[in-house]
Amino acid sequence: MRLGLGINHQLVFKPAHLAGAATLIALIANTHRIRLALSRLSFSLQNSVSETIFKVSHYLFGFLYSDTIGNQHIRLLRLPDADSSCPPQLTLHTFALDECPPYLAISYTWGPYRDDPSLYLPCKLRSILFNGKPFAVLPNLHDALSQMCMSRPGHYLWVDSICINQTSLAERSAQIAIIDYIYNGTVETVIWLGPSSDSTARAIEVARLLATDAHVKILQWERNQILGDFFIADDPDMLARNGLPSLSADDWTVLEGIYTRAWFRRVWMLQEVALSRNPNVLIGAHEVPWEVLGDAASVAGISGALIGLLALGGGRPNIPLVQGLHHAVDLQMIREWRLGQDSRYREVLNSQEFTAGSKREHPSKILQQLLLGTNRLKATFRRDRFYALLGVANHMVRM
Repeated sequence: MRLGLGINHQLVFKPAHLAGAATLIALIANTHRIRLALSRLSFSLQNSVSETIFKVSHYLFGFLYSDTIGNQHIRLLRLPDADSSCPPQLTLHTFALDECPPYLAISYTWGPYRDDPSLYLPCKLRSILFNGKPFAVLPNLHDALSQMCMSRPGHYLWVDSICINQTSLAERSAQIAIIDYIYNGTVETVIWLGPSSDSTARAIEVARLLATDAHVKILQWERNQILGDFFIADDPDMLARNGLPSLSADDWTVLEGIYTRAWFRRVWMLQEVALSRNPNVLIGAHEVPWEVLGDAASVAGISGALIGLLALGGGRPNIPLVQGLHHAVDLQMIREWRLGQDSRYREVLNSQEFTAGSKREHPSKILQQLLLGTNRLKATFRRDRFYALLGVANHMVRM
């Protein structure tokens, strides 16, 4: 007689059990990834909620335009005095076009100062105070106004996205029609390229070296028909023969800190440079006249240095710099073309013809020349290319 258990146990796994076990194992194995995903989701949700609250609060309690202006008036933003409290209190005023106080204008990109959307994450908007009420602006403009409050305190300032009610199509159309009057009426146009970097001071120094006696050299090259001389950009002897300062490969490369910024590639900047009487560039707290950057690029382009730049570092790393310098040449030459007989480069400009047989006096022909001469510059919408050049064409017709 045997004693013991006579029951035979057999384990049976159901599909649901297997699926649950597999899920548990997967969760354990991917704990870090799951935490990271949840963290990102939480971060995104926080940003979304924060941005919604921001927009709702500005809609309910923010600044509202009290009037609508046409083509006989403009609005001007007054920057606070130097001894004002923080945060600065800005005020908005309306003036008849022929009764404006001395004012500045600002030229800037609506997007990031570099082609990197992550620069202004997580929040895509910033807040400033107008007449004691909050007003939402894009981050690059917020940075520009913060710097302008320090470098140009107490001045009146024209800013397109603020001084024109962007929600009013009629007002936008009326103001675009007089854009040449607005920019040509300024005592100064400040070109905001964004915050400075560790290399900004040296980049400006190199640009000043290149720009020294630029118009004299360019006119001499034009008269002697030696434009486009090929050379190695960091060869001291070859640079000297071409009338350029002795620059190393690092000196050329440091210019990327200026000329590869997004501002140089936008077609809207053309009229803002061409129509302004006194354009100056602001990079953080560093300042330099536009003519320095424009002349430096023109010397580099017309001397043939851009070809030499492509040979430095295997070529490809310098392509953005070469493109940026090309854009700066376009901006400078259109500005000089608009100046007409007052231009230092009129001999060179007389040899450049964008459209054969065109009569300069006809507005449609002027616009055609501008469109063909600036096809390297970017526009968000096709119509922007037309409107960005219309002010220059109108101004030249009125001359």
